[in-house]
Amino acid sequence: MSLVVLPRTAELSEGDDLWAFADQKNSKILKEIDWFTHFQLQNKKLNLNKPILVCANKKLPTKAILSLPFNGNPEKWCLELSSCWKKLGRPKLRVFAPDSIHNVKTLHELNNNPEKIHLVINI
Repeated sequence: MSLVVLPRTAELSEGDDLWAFADQKNSKILKEIDWFTHFQLQNKKLNLNKPILVCANKKLPTKAILSLPFNGNPEKWCLELSSCWKKLGRPKLRVFAPDSIHNVKTLHELNNNPEKIHLVINI
C-alpha cells in the first residue's frame, strides 16, 4: 500500500469515498467542514468517545465522513481507523491526520493495507 500525501490545495478535492478525521478537538479542518454536515459531528447526543460516521449530504466531494477519537496515540488511532475502514468495505480513503501529527512515518500502521490511501498532514 502506498500513502500518497496530498498538497493542501487538493485536500478537499474529489476522488475518495470516505474522509477520515480525528475528533474535533484534534482536527481543526473537521471543525471547519462540520457546517456542511449540518453540525452532525458535534451533536451532544452522540457518544464522542466512539467513531462517528455521517453522510456528506452532497455538500462535499465525498460520500461519508468518519470521525475517530484521538487520545494522542497515533498507532492506536491508525488501528482503529483501519478496523472501521475494513468494516465499511474498504472504500477509497482520504485520511486527515490529527493536528498534532506532522510526520508521515508516525502513521506507519496505515501501511499495513494493500490499497492506496490519500493523506492530508500538517507538515
